[in-house]
Amino acid sequence: MNKIQAGLLPVSSIHKIYYETYGNENGVPLLCFHGGPGGGFSTRYIDMIDLEKFYVIFFDQRGCGRSTPDAEIAENTCQDAVDDAYRLLCYLNISKCVVSGYSYGSTLAMAFAEQFTEQVLSVYLSSVFIPYDFNSLFFKQHHSLPDAYEKFINIVRTTEARELLNEYEKCGFKRKQDIVAAIVNWELELFQLNNAKFCSADDVDNRLISSKRVFLHYVSNDFFDFGTKVKNNLNKLSGIPITTVQGENDKITPISVAYGLQKFLPQLRIISMPDTGHIGRVITKRYYDEVNKLIITENGVAHG
Repeated sequence: MNKIQAGLLPVSSIHKIYYETYGNENGVPLLCFHGGPGGGFSTRYIDMIDLEKFYVIFFDQRGCGRSTPDAEIAENTCQDAVDDAYRLLCYLNISKCVVSGYSYGSTLAMAFAEQFTEQVLSVYLSSVFIPYDFNSLFFKQHHSLPDAYEKFINIVRTTEARELLNEYEKCGFKRKQDIVAAIVNWELELFQLNNAKFCSADDVDNRLISSKRVFLHYVSNDFFDFGTKVKNNLNKLSGIPITTVQGENDKITPISVAYGLQKFLPQLRIISMPDTGHIGRVITKRYYDEVNKLIITENGVAHG
């Protein structure tokens, strides 16, 4: 896979973020924000990226993946993730980059581009997400899937992320497994994936338990009102080319969000994927096909 560099970068008195770089060190830097919150980056689809053209930068956000401490929620906010990405670019001596993000990572990618406009050549998003009262979206509003919703609520026993996080912090391993399996399976229902592989409680390991602790931390804090901040600063993206790839069936990051953004960002290209949901190989392949078309010219950037 042509890995160039890997390591842990200290970003606070508590946290170190894990990062890896791939591809052509003299190529176009491609900074990647993973989804979640609570997930970690994956190199599963790196074969889809033109590694001759790009210098790919992955990192695990605070408390996620191989960053340390595992599942730490103190000093762990959306703004911290954006600031950490900038620290990582400085550490790698990168002054300009293409920014990429999927799902929750799209929120961070847009925020990064708003805050560090001069460093951003172009933005690519997939399953674009602007958090706003996500507790209601996730725990209360999906009666279009009544059977799956009832099964989810019967296991977690609450419609409030804060209550669930409080229980999660105190309960035993078996109860954590039940909660995590319920969250994962409800996510899969909302993702509307073809051939989704649902999760049993026995499938839940410590990695998933850590991931969902961070997830509940963010949802219970309404993503620290970061969605409002991103929306209020969309005008700062006016000069930056932006492309998003969206599955038409996705219920957790519906395509309507992308069309709403386009009203404020007329340069936003929306690539609609029929019969696809939130994530997966088909939508990821189309996403990286678009990234690979990027052309850097003397006059700027073209989205292929």
